[in-house]
Amino acid sequence: MLFRSGTVDLALLAVPGLDRCPLPLRHSPIQEGENIKVAGYPAGEPGVSIGPVSSRDDANFVVKVALSTGNSGSPAIDDNGRLAGLAVLDHEDAGAIFIGPELITSFIRRSTPLLHRALPPGNGLPDT
Repeated sequence: MLFRSGTVDLALLAVPGLDRCPLPLRHSPIQEGENIKVAGYPAGEPGVSIGPVSSRDDANFVVKVALSTGNSGSPAIDDNGRLAGLAVLDHEDAGAIFIGPELITSFIRRSTPLLHRALPPGNGLPDT
C-alpha cells in the first residue's frame, strides 16, 4: 500500500506487473437520474448492475441497485466509461452508496507524488 486516506475509505496500491490501463476518471459531479453501471465480483462471479442515481451530496451518491457481498470497492462507471465512484455501502432501503468523483479526485491529488515515485516515466500522470 502506497497511500491510505485518513478520512475516506480509499487506499492506493502498487501492483507489480499489472499491465492494464486504469479507467479514465470522471471530474464532474454526478447528477440525479444518471444511469450508473456497477461492476464487481459478488460471490466470486463477475457481474454488472445498472441503476439510476437517486440522490447525491458533495461527497457521495446513491444508486438504486442492490449490492452483494464482494461488491465493496466496486467501480461505478458512467455512460461515458469513466470511473464515477466506488461502492462503500449497501443500504437496504436507499440503495448502494458510493464515494463520488470529487473525493476520488482529491485523494488522487494528494497521492500523486507517491504515484510518480512508484510508476515509470511517461505514465500519463499530471505533474506535481
